[in-house]
Amino acid sequence: TVYVAGNHENGAAAKEASKAADLGYDGNGVIYQDPALIVFAIDYDDLVQTDAEGNRRVSYDAVLPRLKGFFERLKGRYNHELILISSHAGLHCLGLQPESTAKDWAGEASYNVDRSDEMVRLINQYALNYDMEVMFLFGHDHSKGEKEFRLKYGDSIVSTRSYANRSYERKRLFFTYAHAGYITNTIGGSEHYSFIHWDEDTLHREFGQLSETVVDDAQERGRIATEEERNDLSGSVGETLVAEDGSSRGSVVDRDVSGTTTSVAYTEQNTKGKKRVWTFTPVKGHLVRLTGIETDKRKLEIPGVITAADGQDYSVIRIGRDVLRDNQAVCQLDVPETVRRIEAGAFRGASNLRTIRIRGKLRKVGSDAFRGIARDAVIILEEEPSEKVLQEIRRQAGRGVAIHISHPAM
Repeated sequence: TVYVAGNHENGAAAKEASKAADLGYDGNGVIYQDPALIVFAIDYDDLVQTDAEGNRRVSYDAVLPRLKGFFERLKGRYNHELILISSHAGLHCLGLQPESTAKDWAGEASYNVDRSDEMVRLINQYALNYDMEVMFLFGHDHSKGEKEFRLKYGDSIVSTRSYANRSYERKRLFFTYAHAGYITNTIGGSEHYSFIHWDEDTLHREFGQLSETVVDDAQERGRIATEEERNDLSGSVGETLVAEDGSSRGSVVDRDVSGTTTSVAYTEQNTKGKKRVWTFTPVKGHLVRLTGIETDKRKLEIPGVITAADGQDYSVIRIGRDVLRDNQAVCQLDVPETVRRIEAGAFRGASNLRTIRIRGKLRKVGSDAFRGIARDAVIILEEEPSEKVLQEIRRQAGRGVAIHISHPAM
């Protein structure tokens, strides 16, 4: 994928190019999308406002609802694509942000855009709550000698609230924030290049010149927020999980992103008296891990999404350690497409487990997760994992277990 943007590009050229080349333009800000990358472009013209008296103001007023709409449409189908937000204007205060330039409030309103603080909060909210990988690329004020820089997860950004009032807010970032030149390394250097990619839990940005040594700037995935930050970005806690029929299932006591807080449990029982008790713990934001199953049913279908009383969805992205260890009741297991990781010992010793259907693309399998399932079991993978993951499943399950890669019918 090659993405090109010109200096002071207002977004019009990128839109037209996207439409002409059928790159994914949707009329709502997205100008490029594929299975690994989504580009949301901010049109600089949308920032500039002029009143009847000719007074000029630069603000993210029009962009905020459009960006929120983009995130809302994406959250239910997000699959760890890199989200690139491309903007000529940035989110930091020139000079007050120490990495930028030495002079406080350098530059004009064009580079100190009103409501930048709300933009930071909005992106933080979705990056944290939905585990979205976001990179915001901006243009620098080279006329004021601003340096190219990058801020990583956990770094602080000083963002403009009102340029006229010289007000600002300081927050920690849960996304990557960088000058666009950080991608190309230098402005106008055709020999320079960058290659950005994920390797499991590490983001690599390799940059250099042709025929020179590549420098790998690696960044670990993961966002650990304080309780104050979580409350600020996530709203209220203490929601109640409910079943489809409206009956109460349990209570989320806290949404701590470290995954160390109290669990959520609920019980289901059918008319024949067969029951299941599910236990979940938070991973990050609205993502949870299945950490326990008590069941006497032969067929088990793990839910991909749990719905809270306020309508908020929690996606099940991991099957936790030892959840079905030594279980002798379950014979058939259906793992939803939301699951990306099966942790150590998850199905170990479940010797009657003969059919496992995994609907999503697994990215990691813990040690002994499949060891000790039925010797004649069949594992059906609807999405082909990496060769490393596939070999690990084969090694654990044993020679007698058949593994089929069977894409579902369209």
